[in-house]
Amino acid sequence: MNKLLSNKNTERSLLSWLFFIPFTAIAFYIFYLFAVNTSNDSTSYIELAKRLSGSSFSESLTQELKEPVYLYLYWLLSNTFPAFQAFFIAGFSAFLIKLILFQRYQYYPYLCMIFYTLFFLNVHDANAIRLAAATSVILYMMIGIKNLTTTKVIIYSLIAIMFHRTAIVGLIFILID
Repeated sequence: MNKLLSNKNTERSLLSWLFFIPFTAIAFYIFYLFAVNTSNDSTSYIELAKRLSGSSFSESLTQELKEPVYLYLYWLLSNTFPAFQAFFIAGFSAFLIKLILFQRYQYYPYLCMIFYTLFFLNVHDANAIRLAAATSVILYMMIGIKNLTTTKVIIYSLIAIMFHRTAIVGLIFILID
């Protein structure tokens, strides 16, 4: 009986990945179209990447008013890749993390992926990349952690705040509770 269940789980896992990989490839293309054609913030992120490229991190930290963890990661990308690729990798990474979280922790992962792609991809991940990174952390906190304690909420909220200030909402939930 256990072997039969194990085979079913293996089959389900394989089918899950067989859907996930093509869906991610299609979403990658949709992300690219949004980033190139409709993103309001792409030019500011590309300009930021150009400013960060070739400068030291300490210079960047004093010149840019961005959250420190995000700025460091974007500085690394900007000094490794051309400006557009740095923007694209940063935005798509946050989106990919969300897709993986949905696939791993949701009961109906593909509905979540499709819904998120249709309604939030353009708003968050192709536009507000810092917010997309912060929401990835908050999303993991909400759906990935089984025993969510006040301490864990504080820690994950502080991590998310390092990407975008709006993650302070997580700390507000503690005060309300």
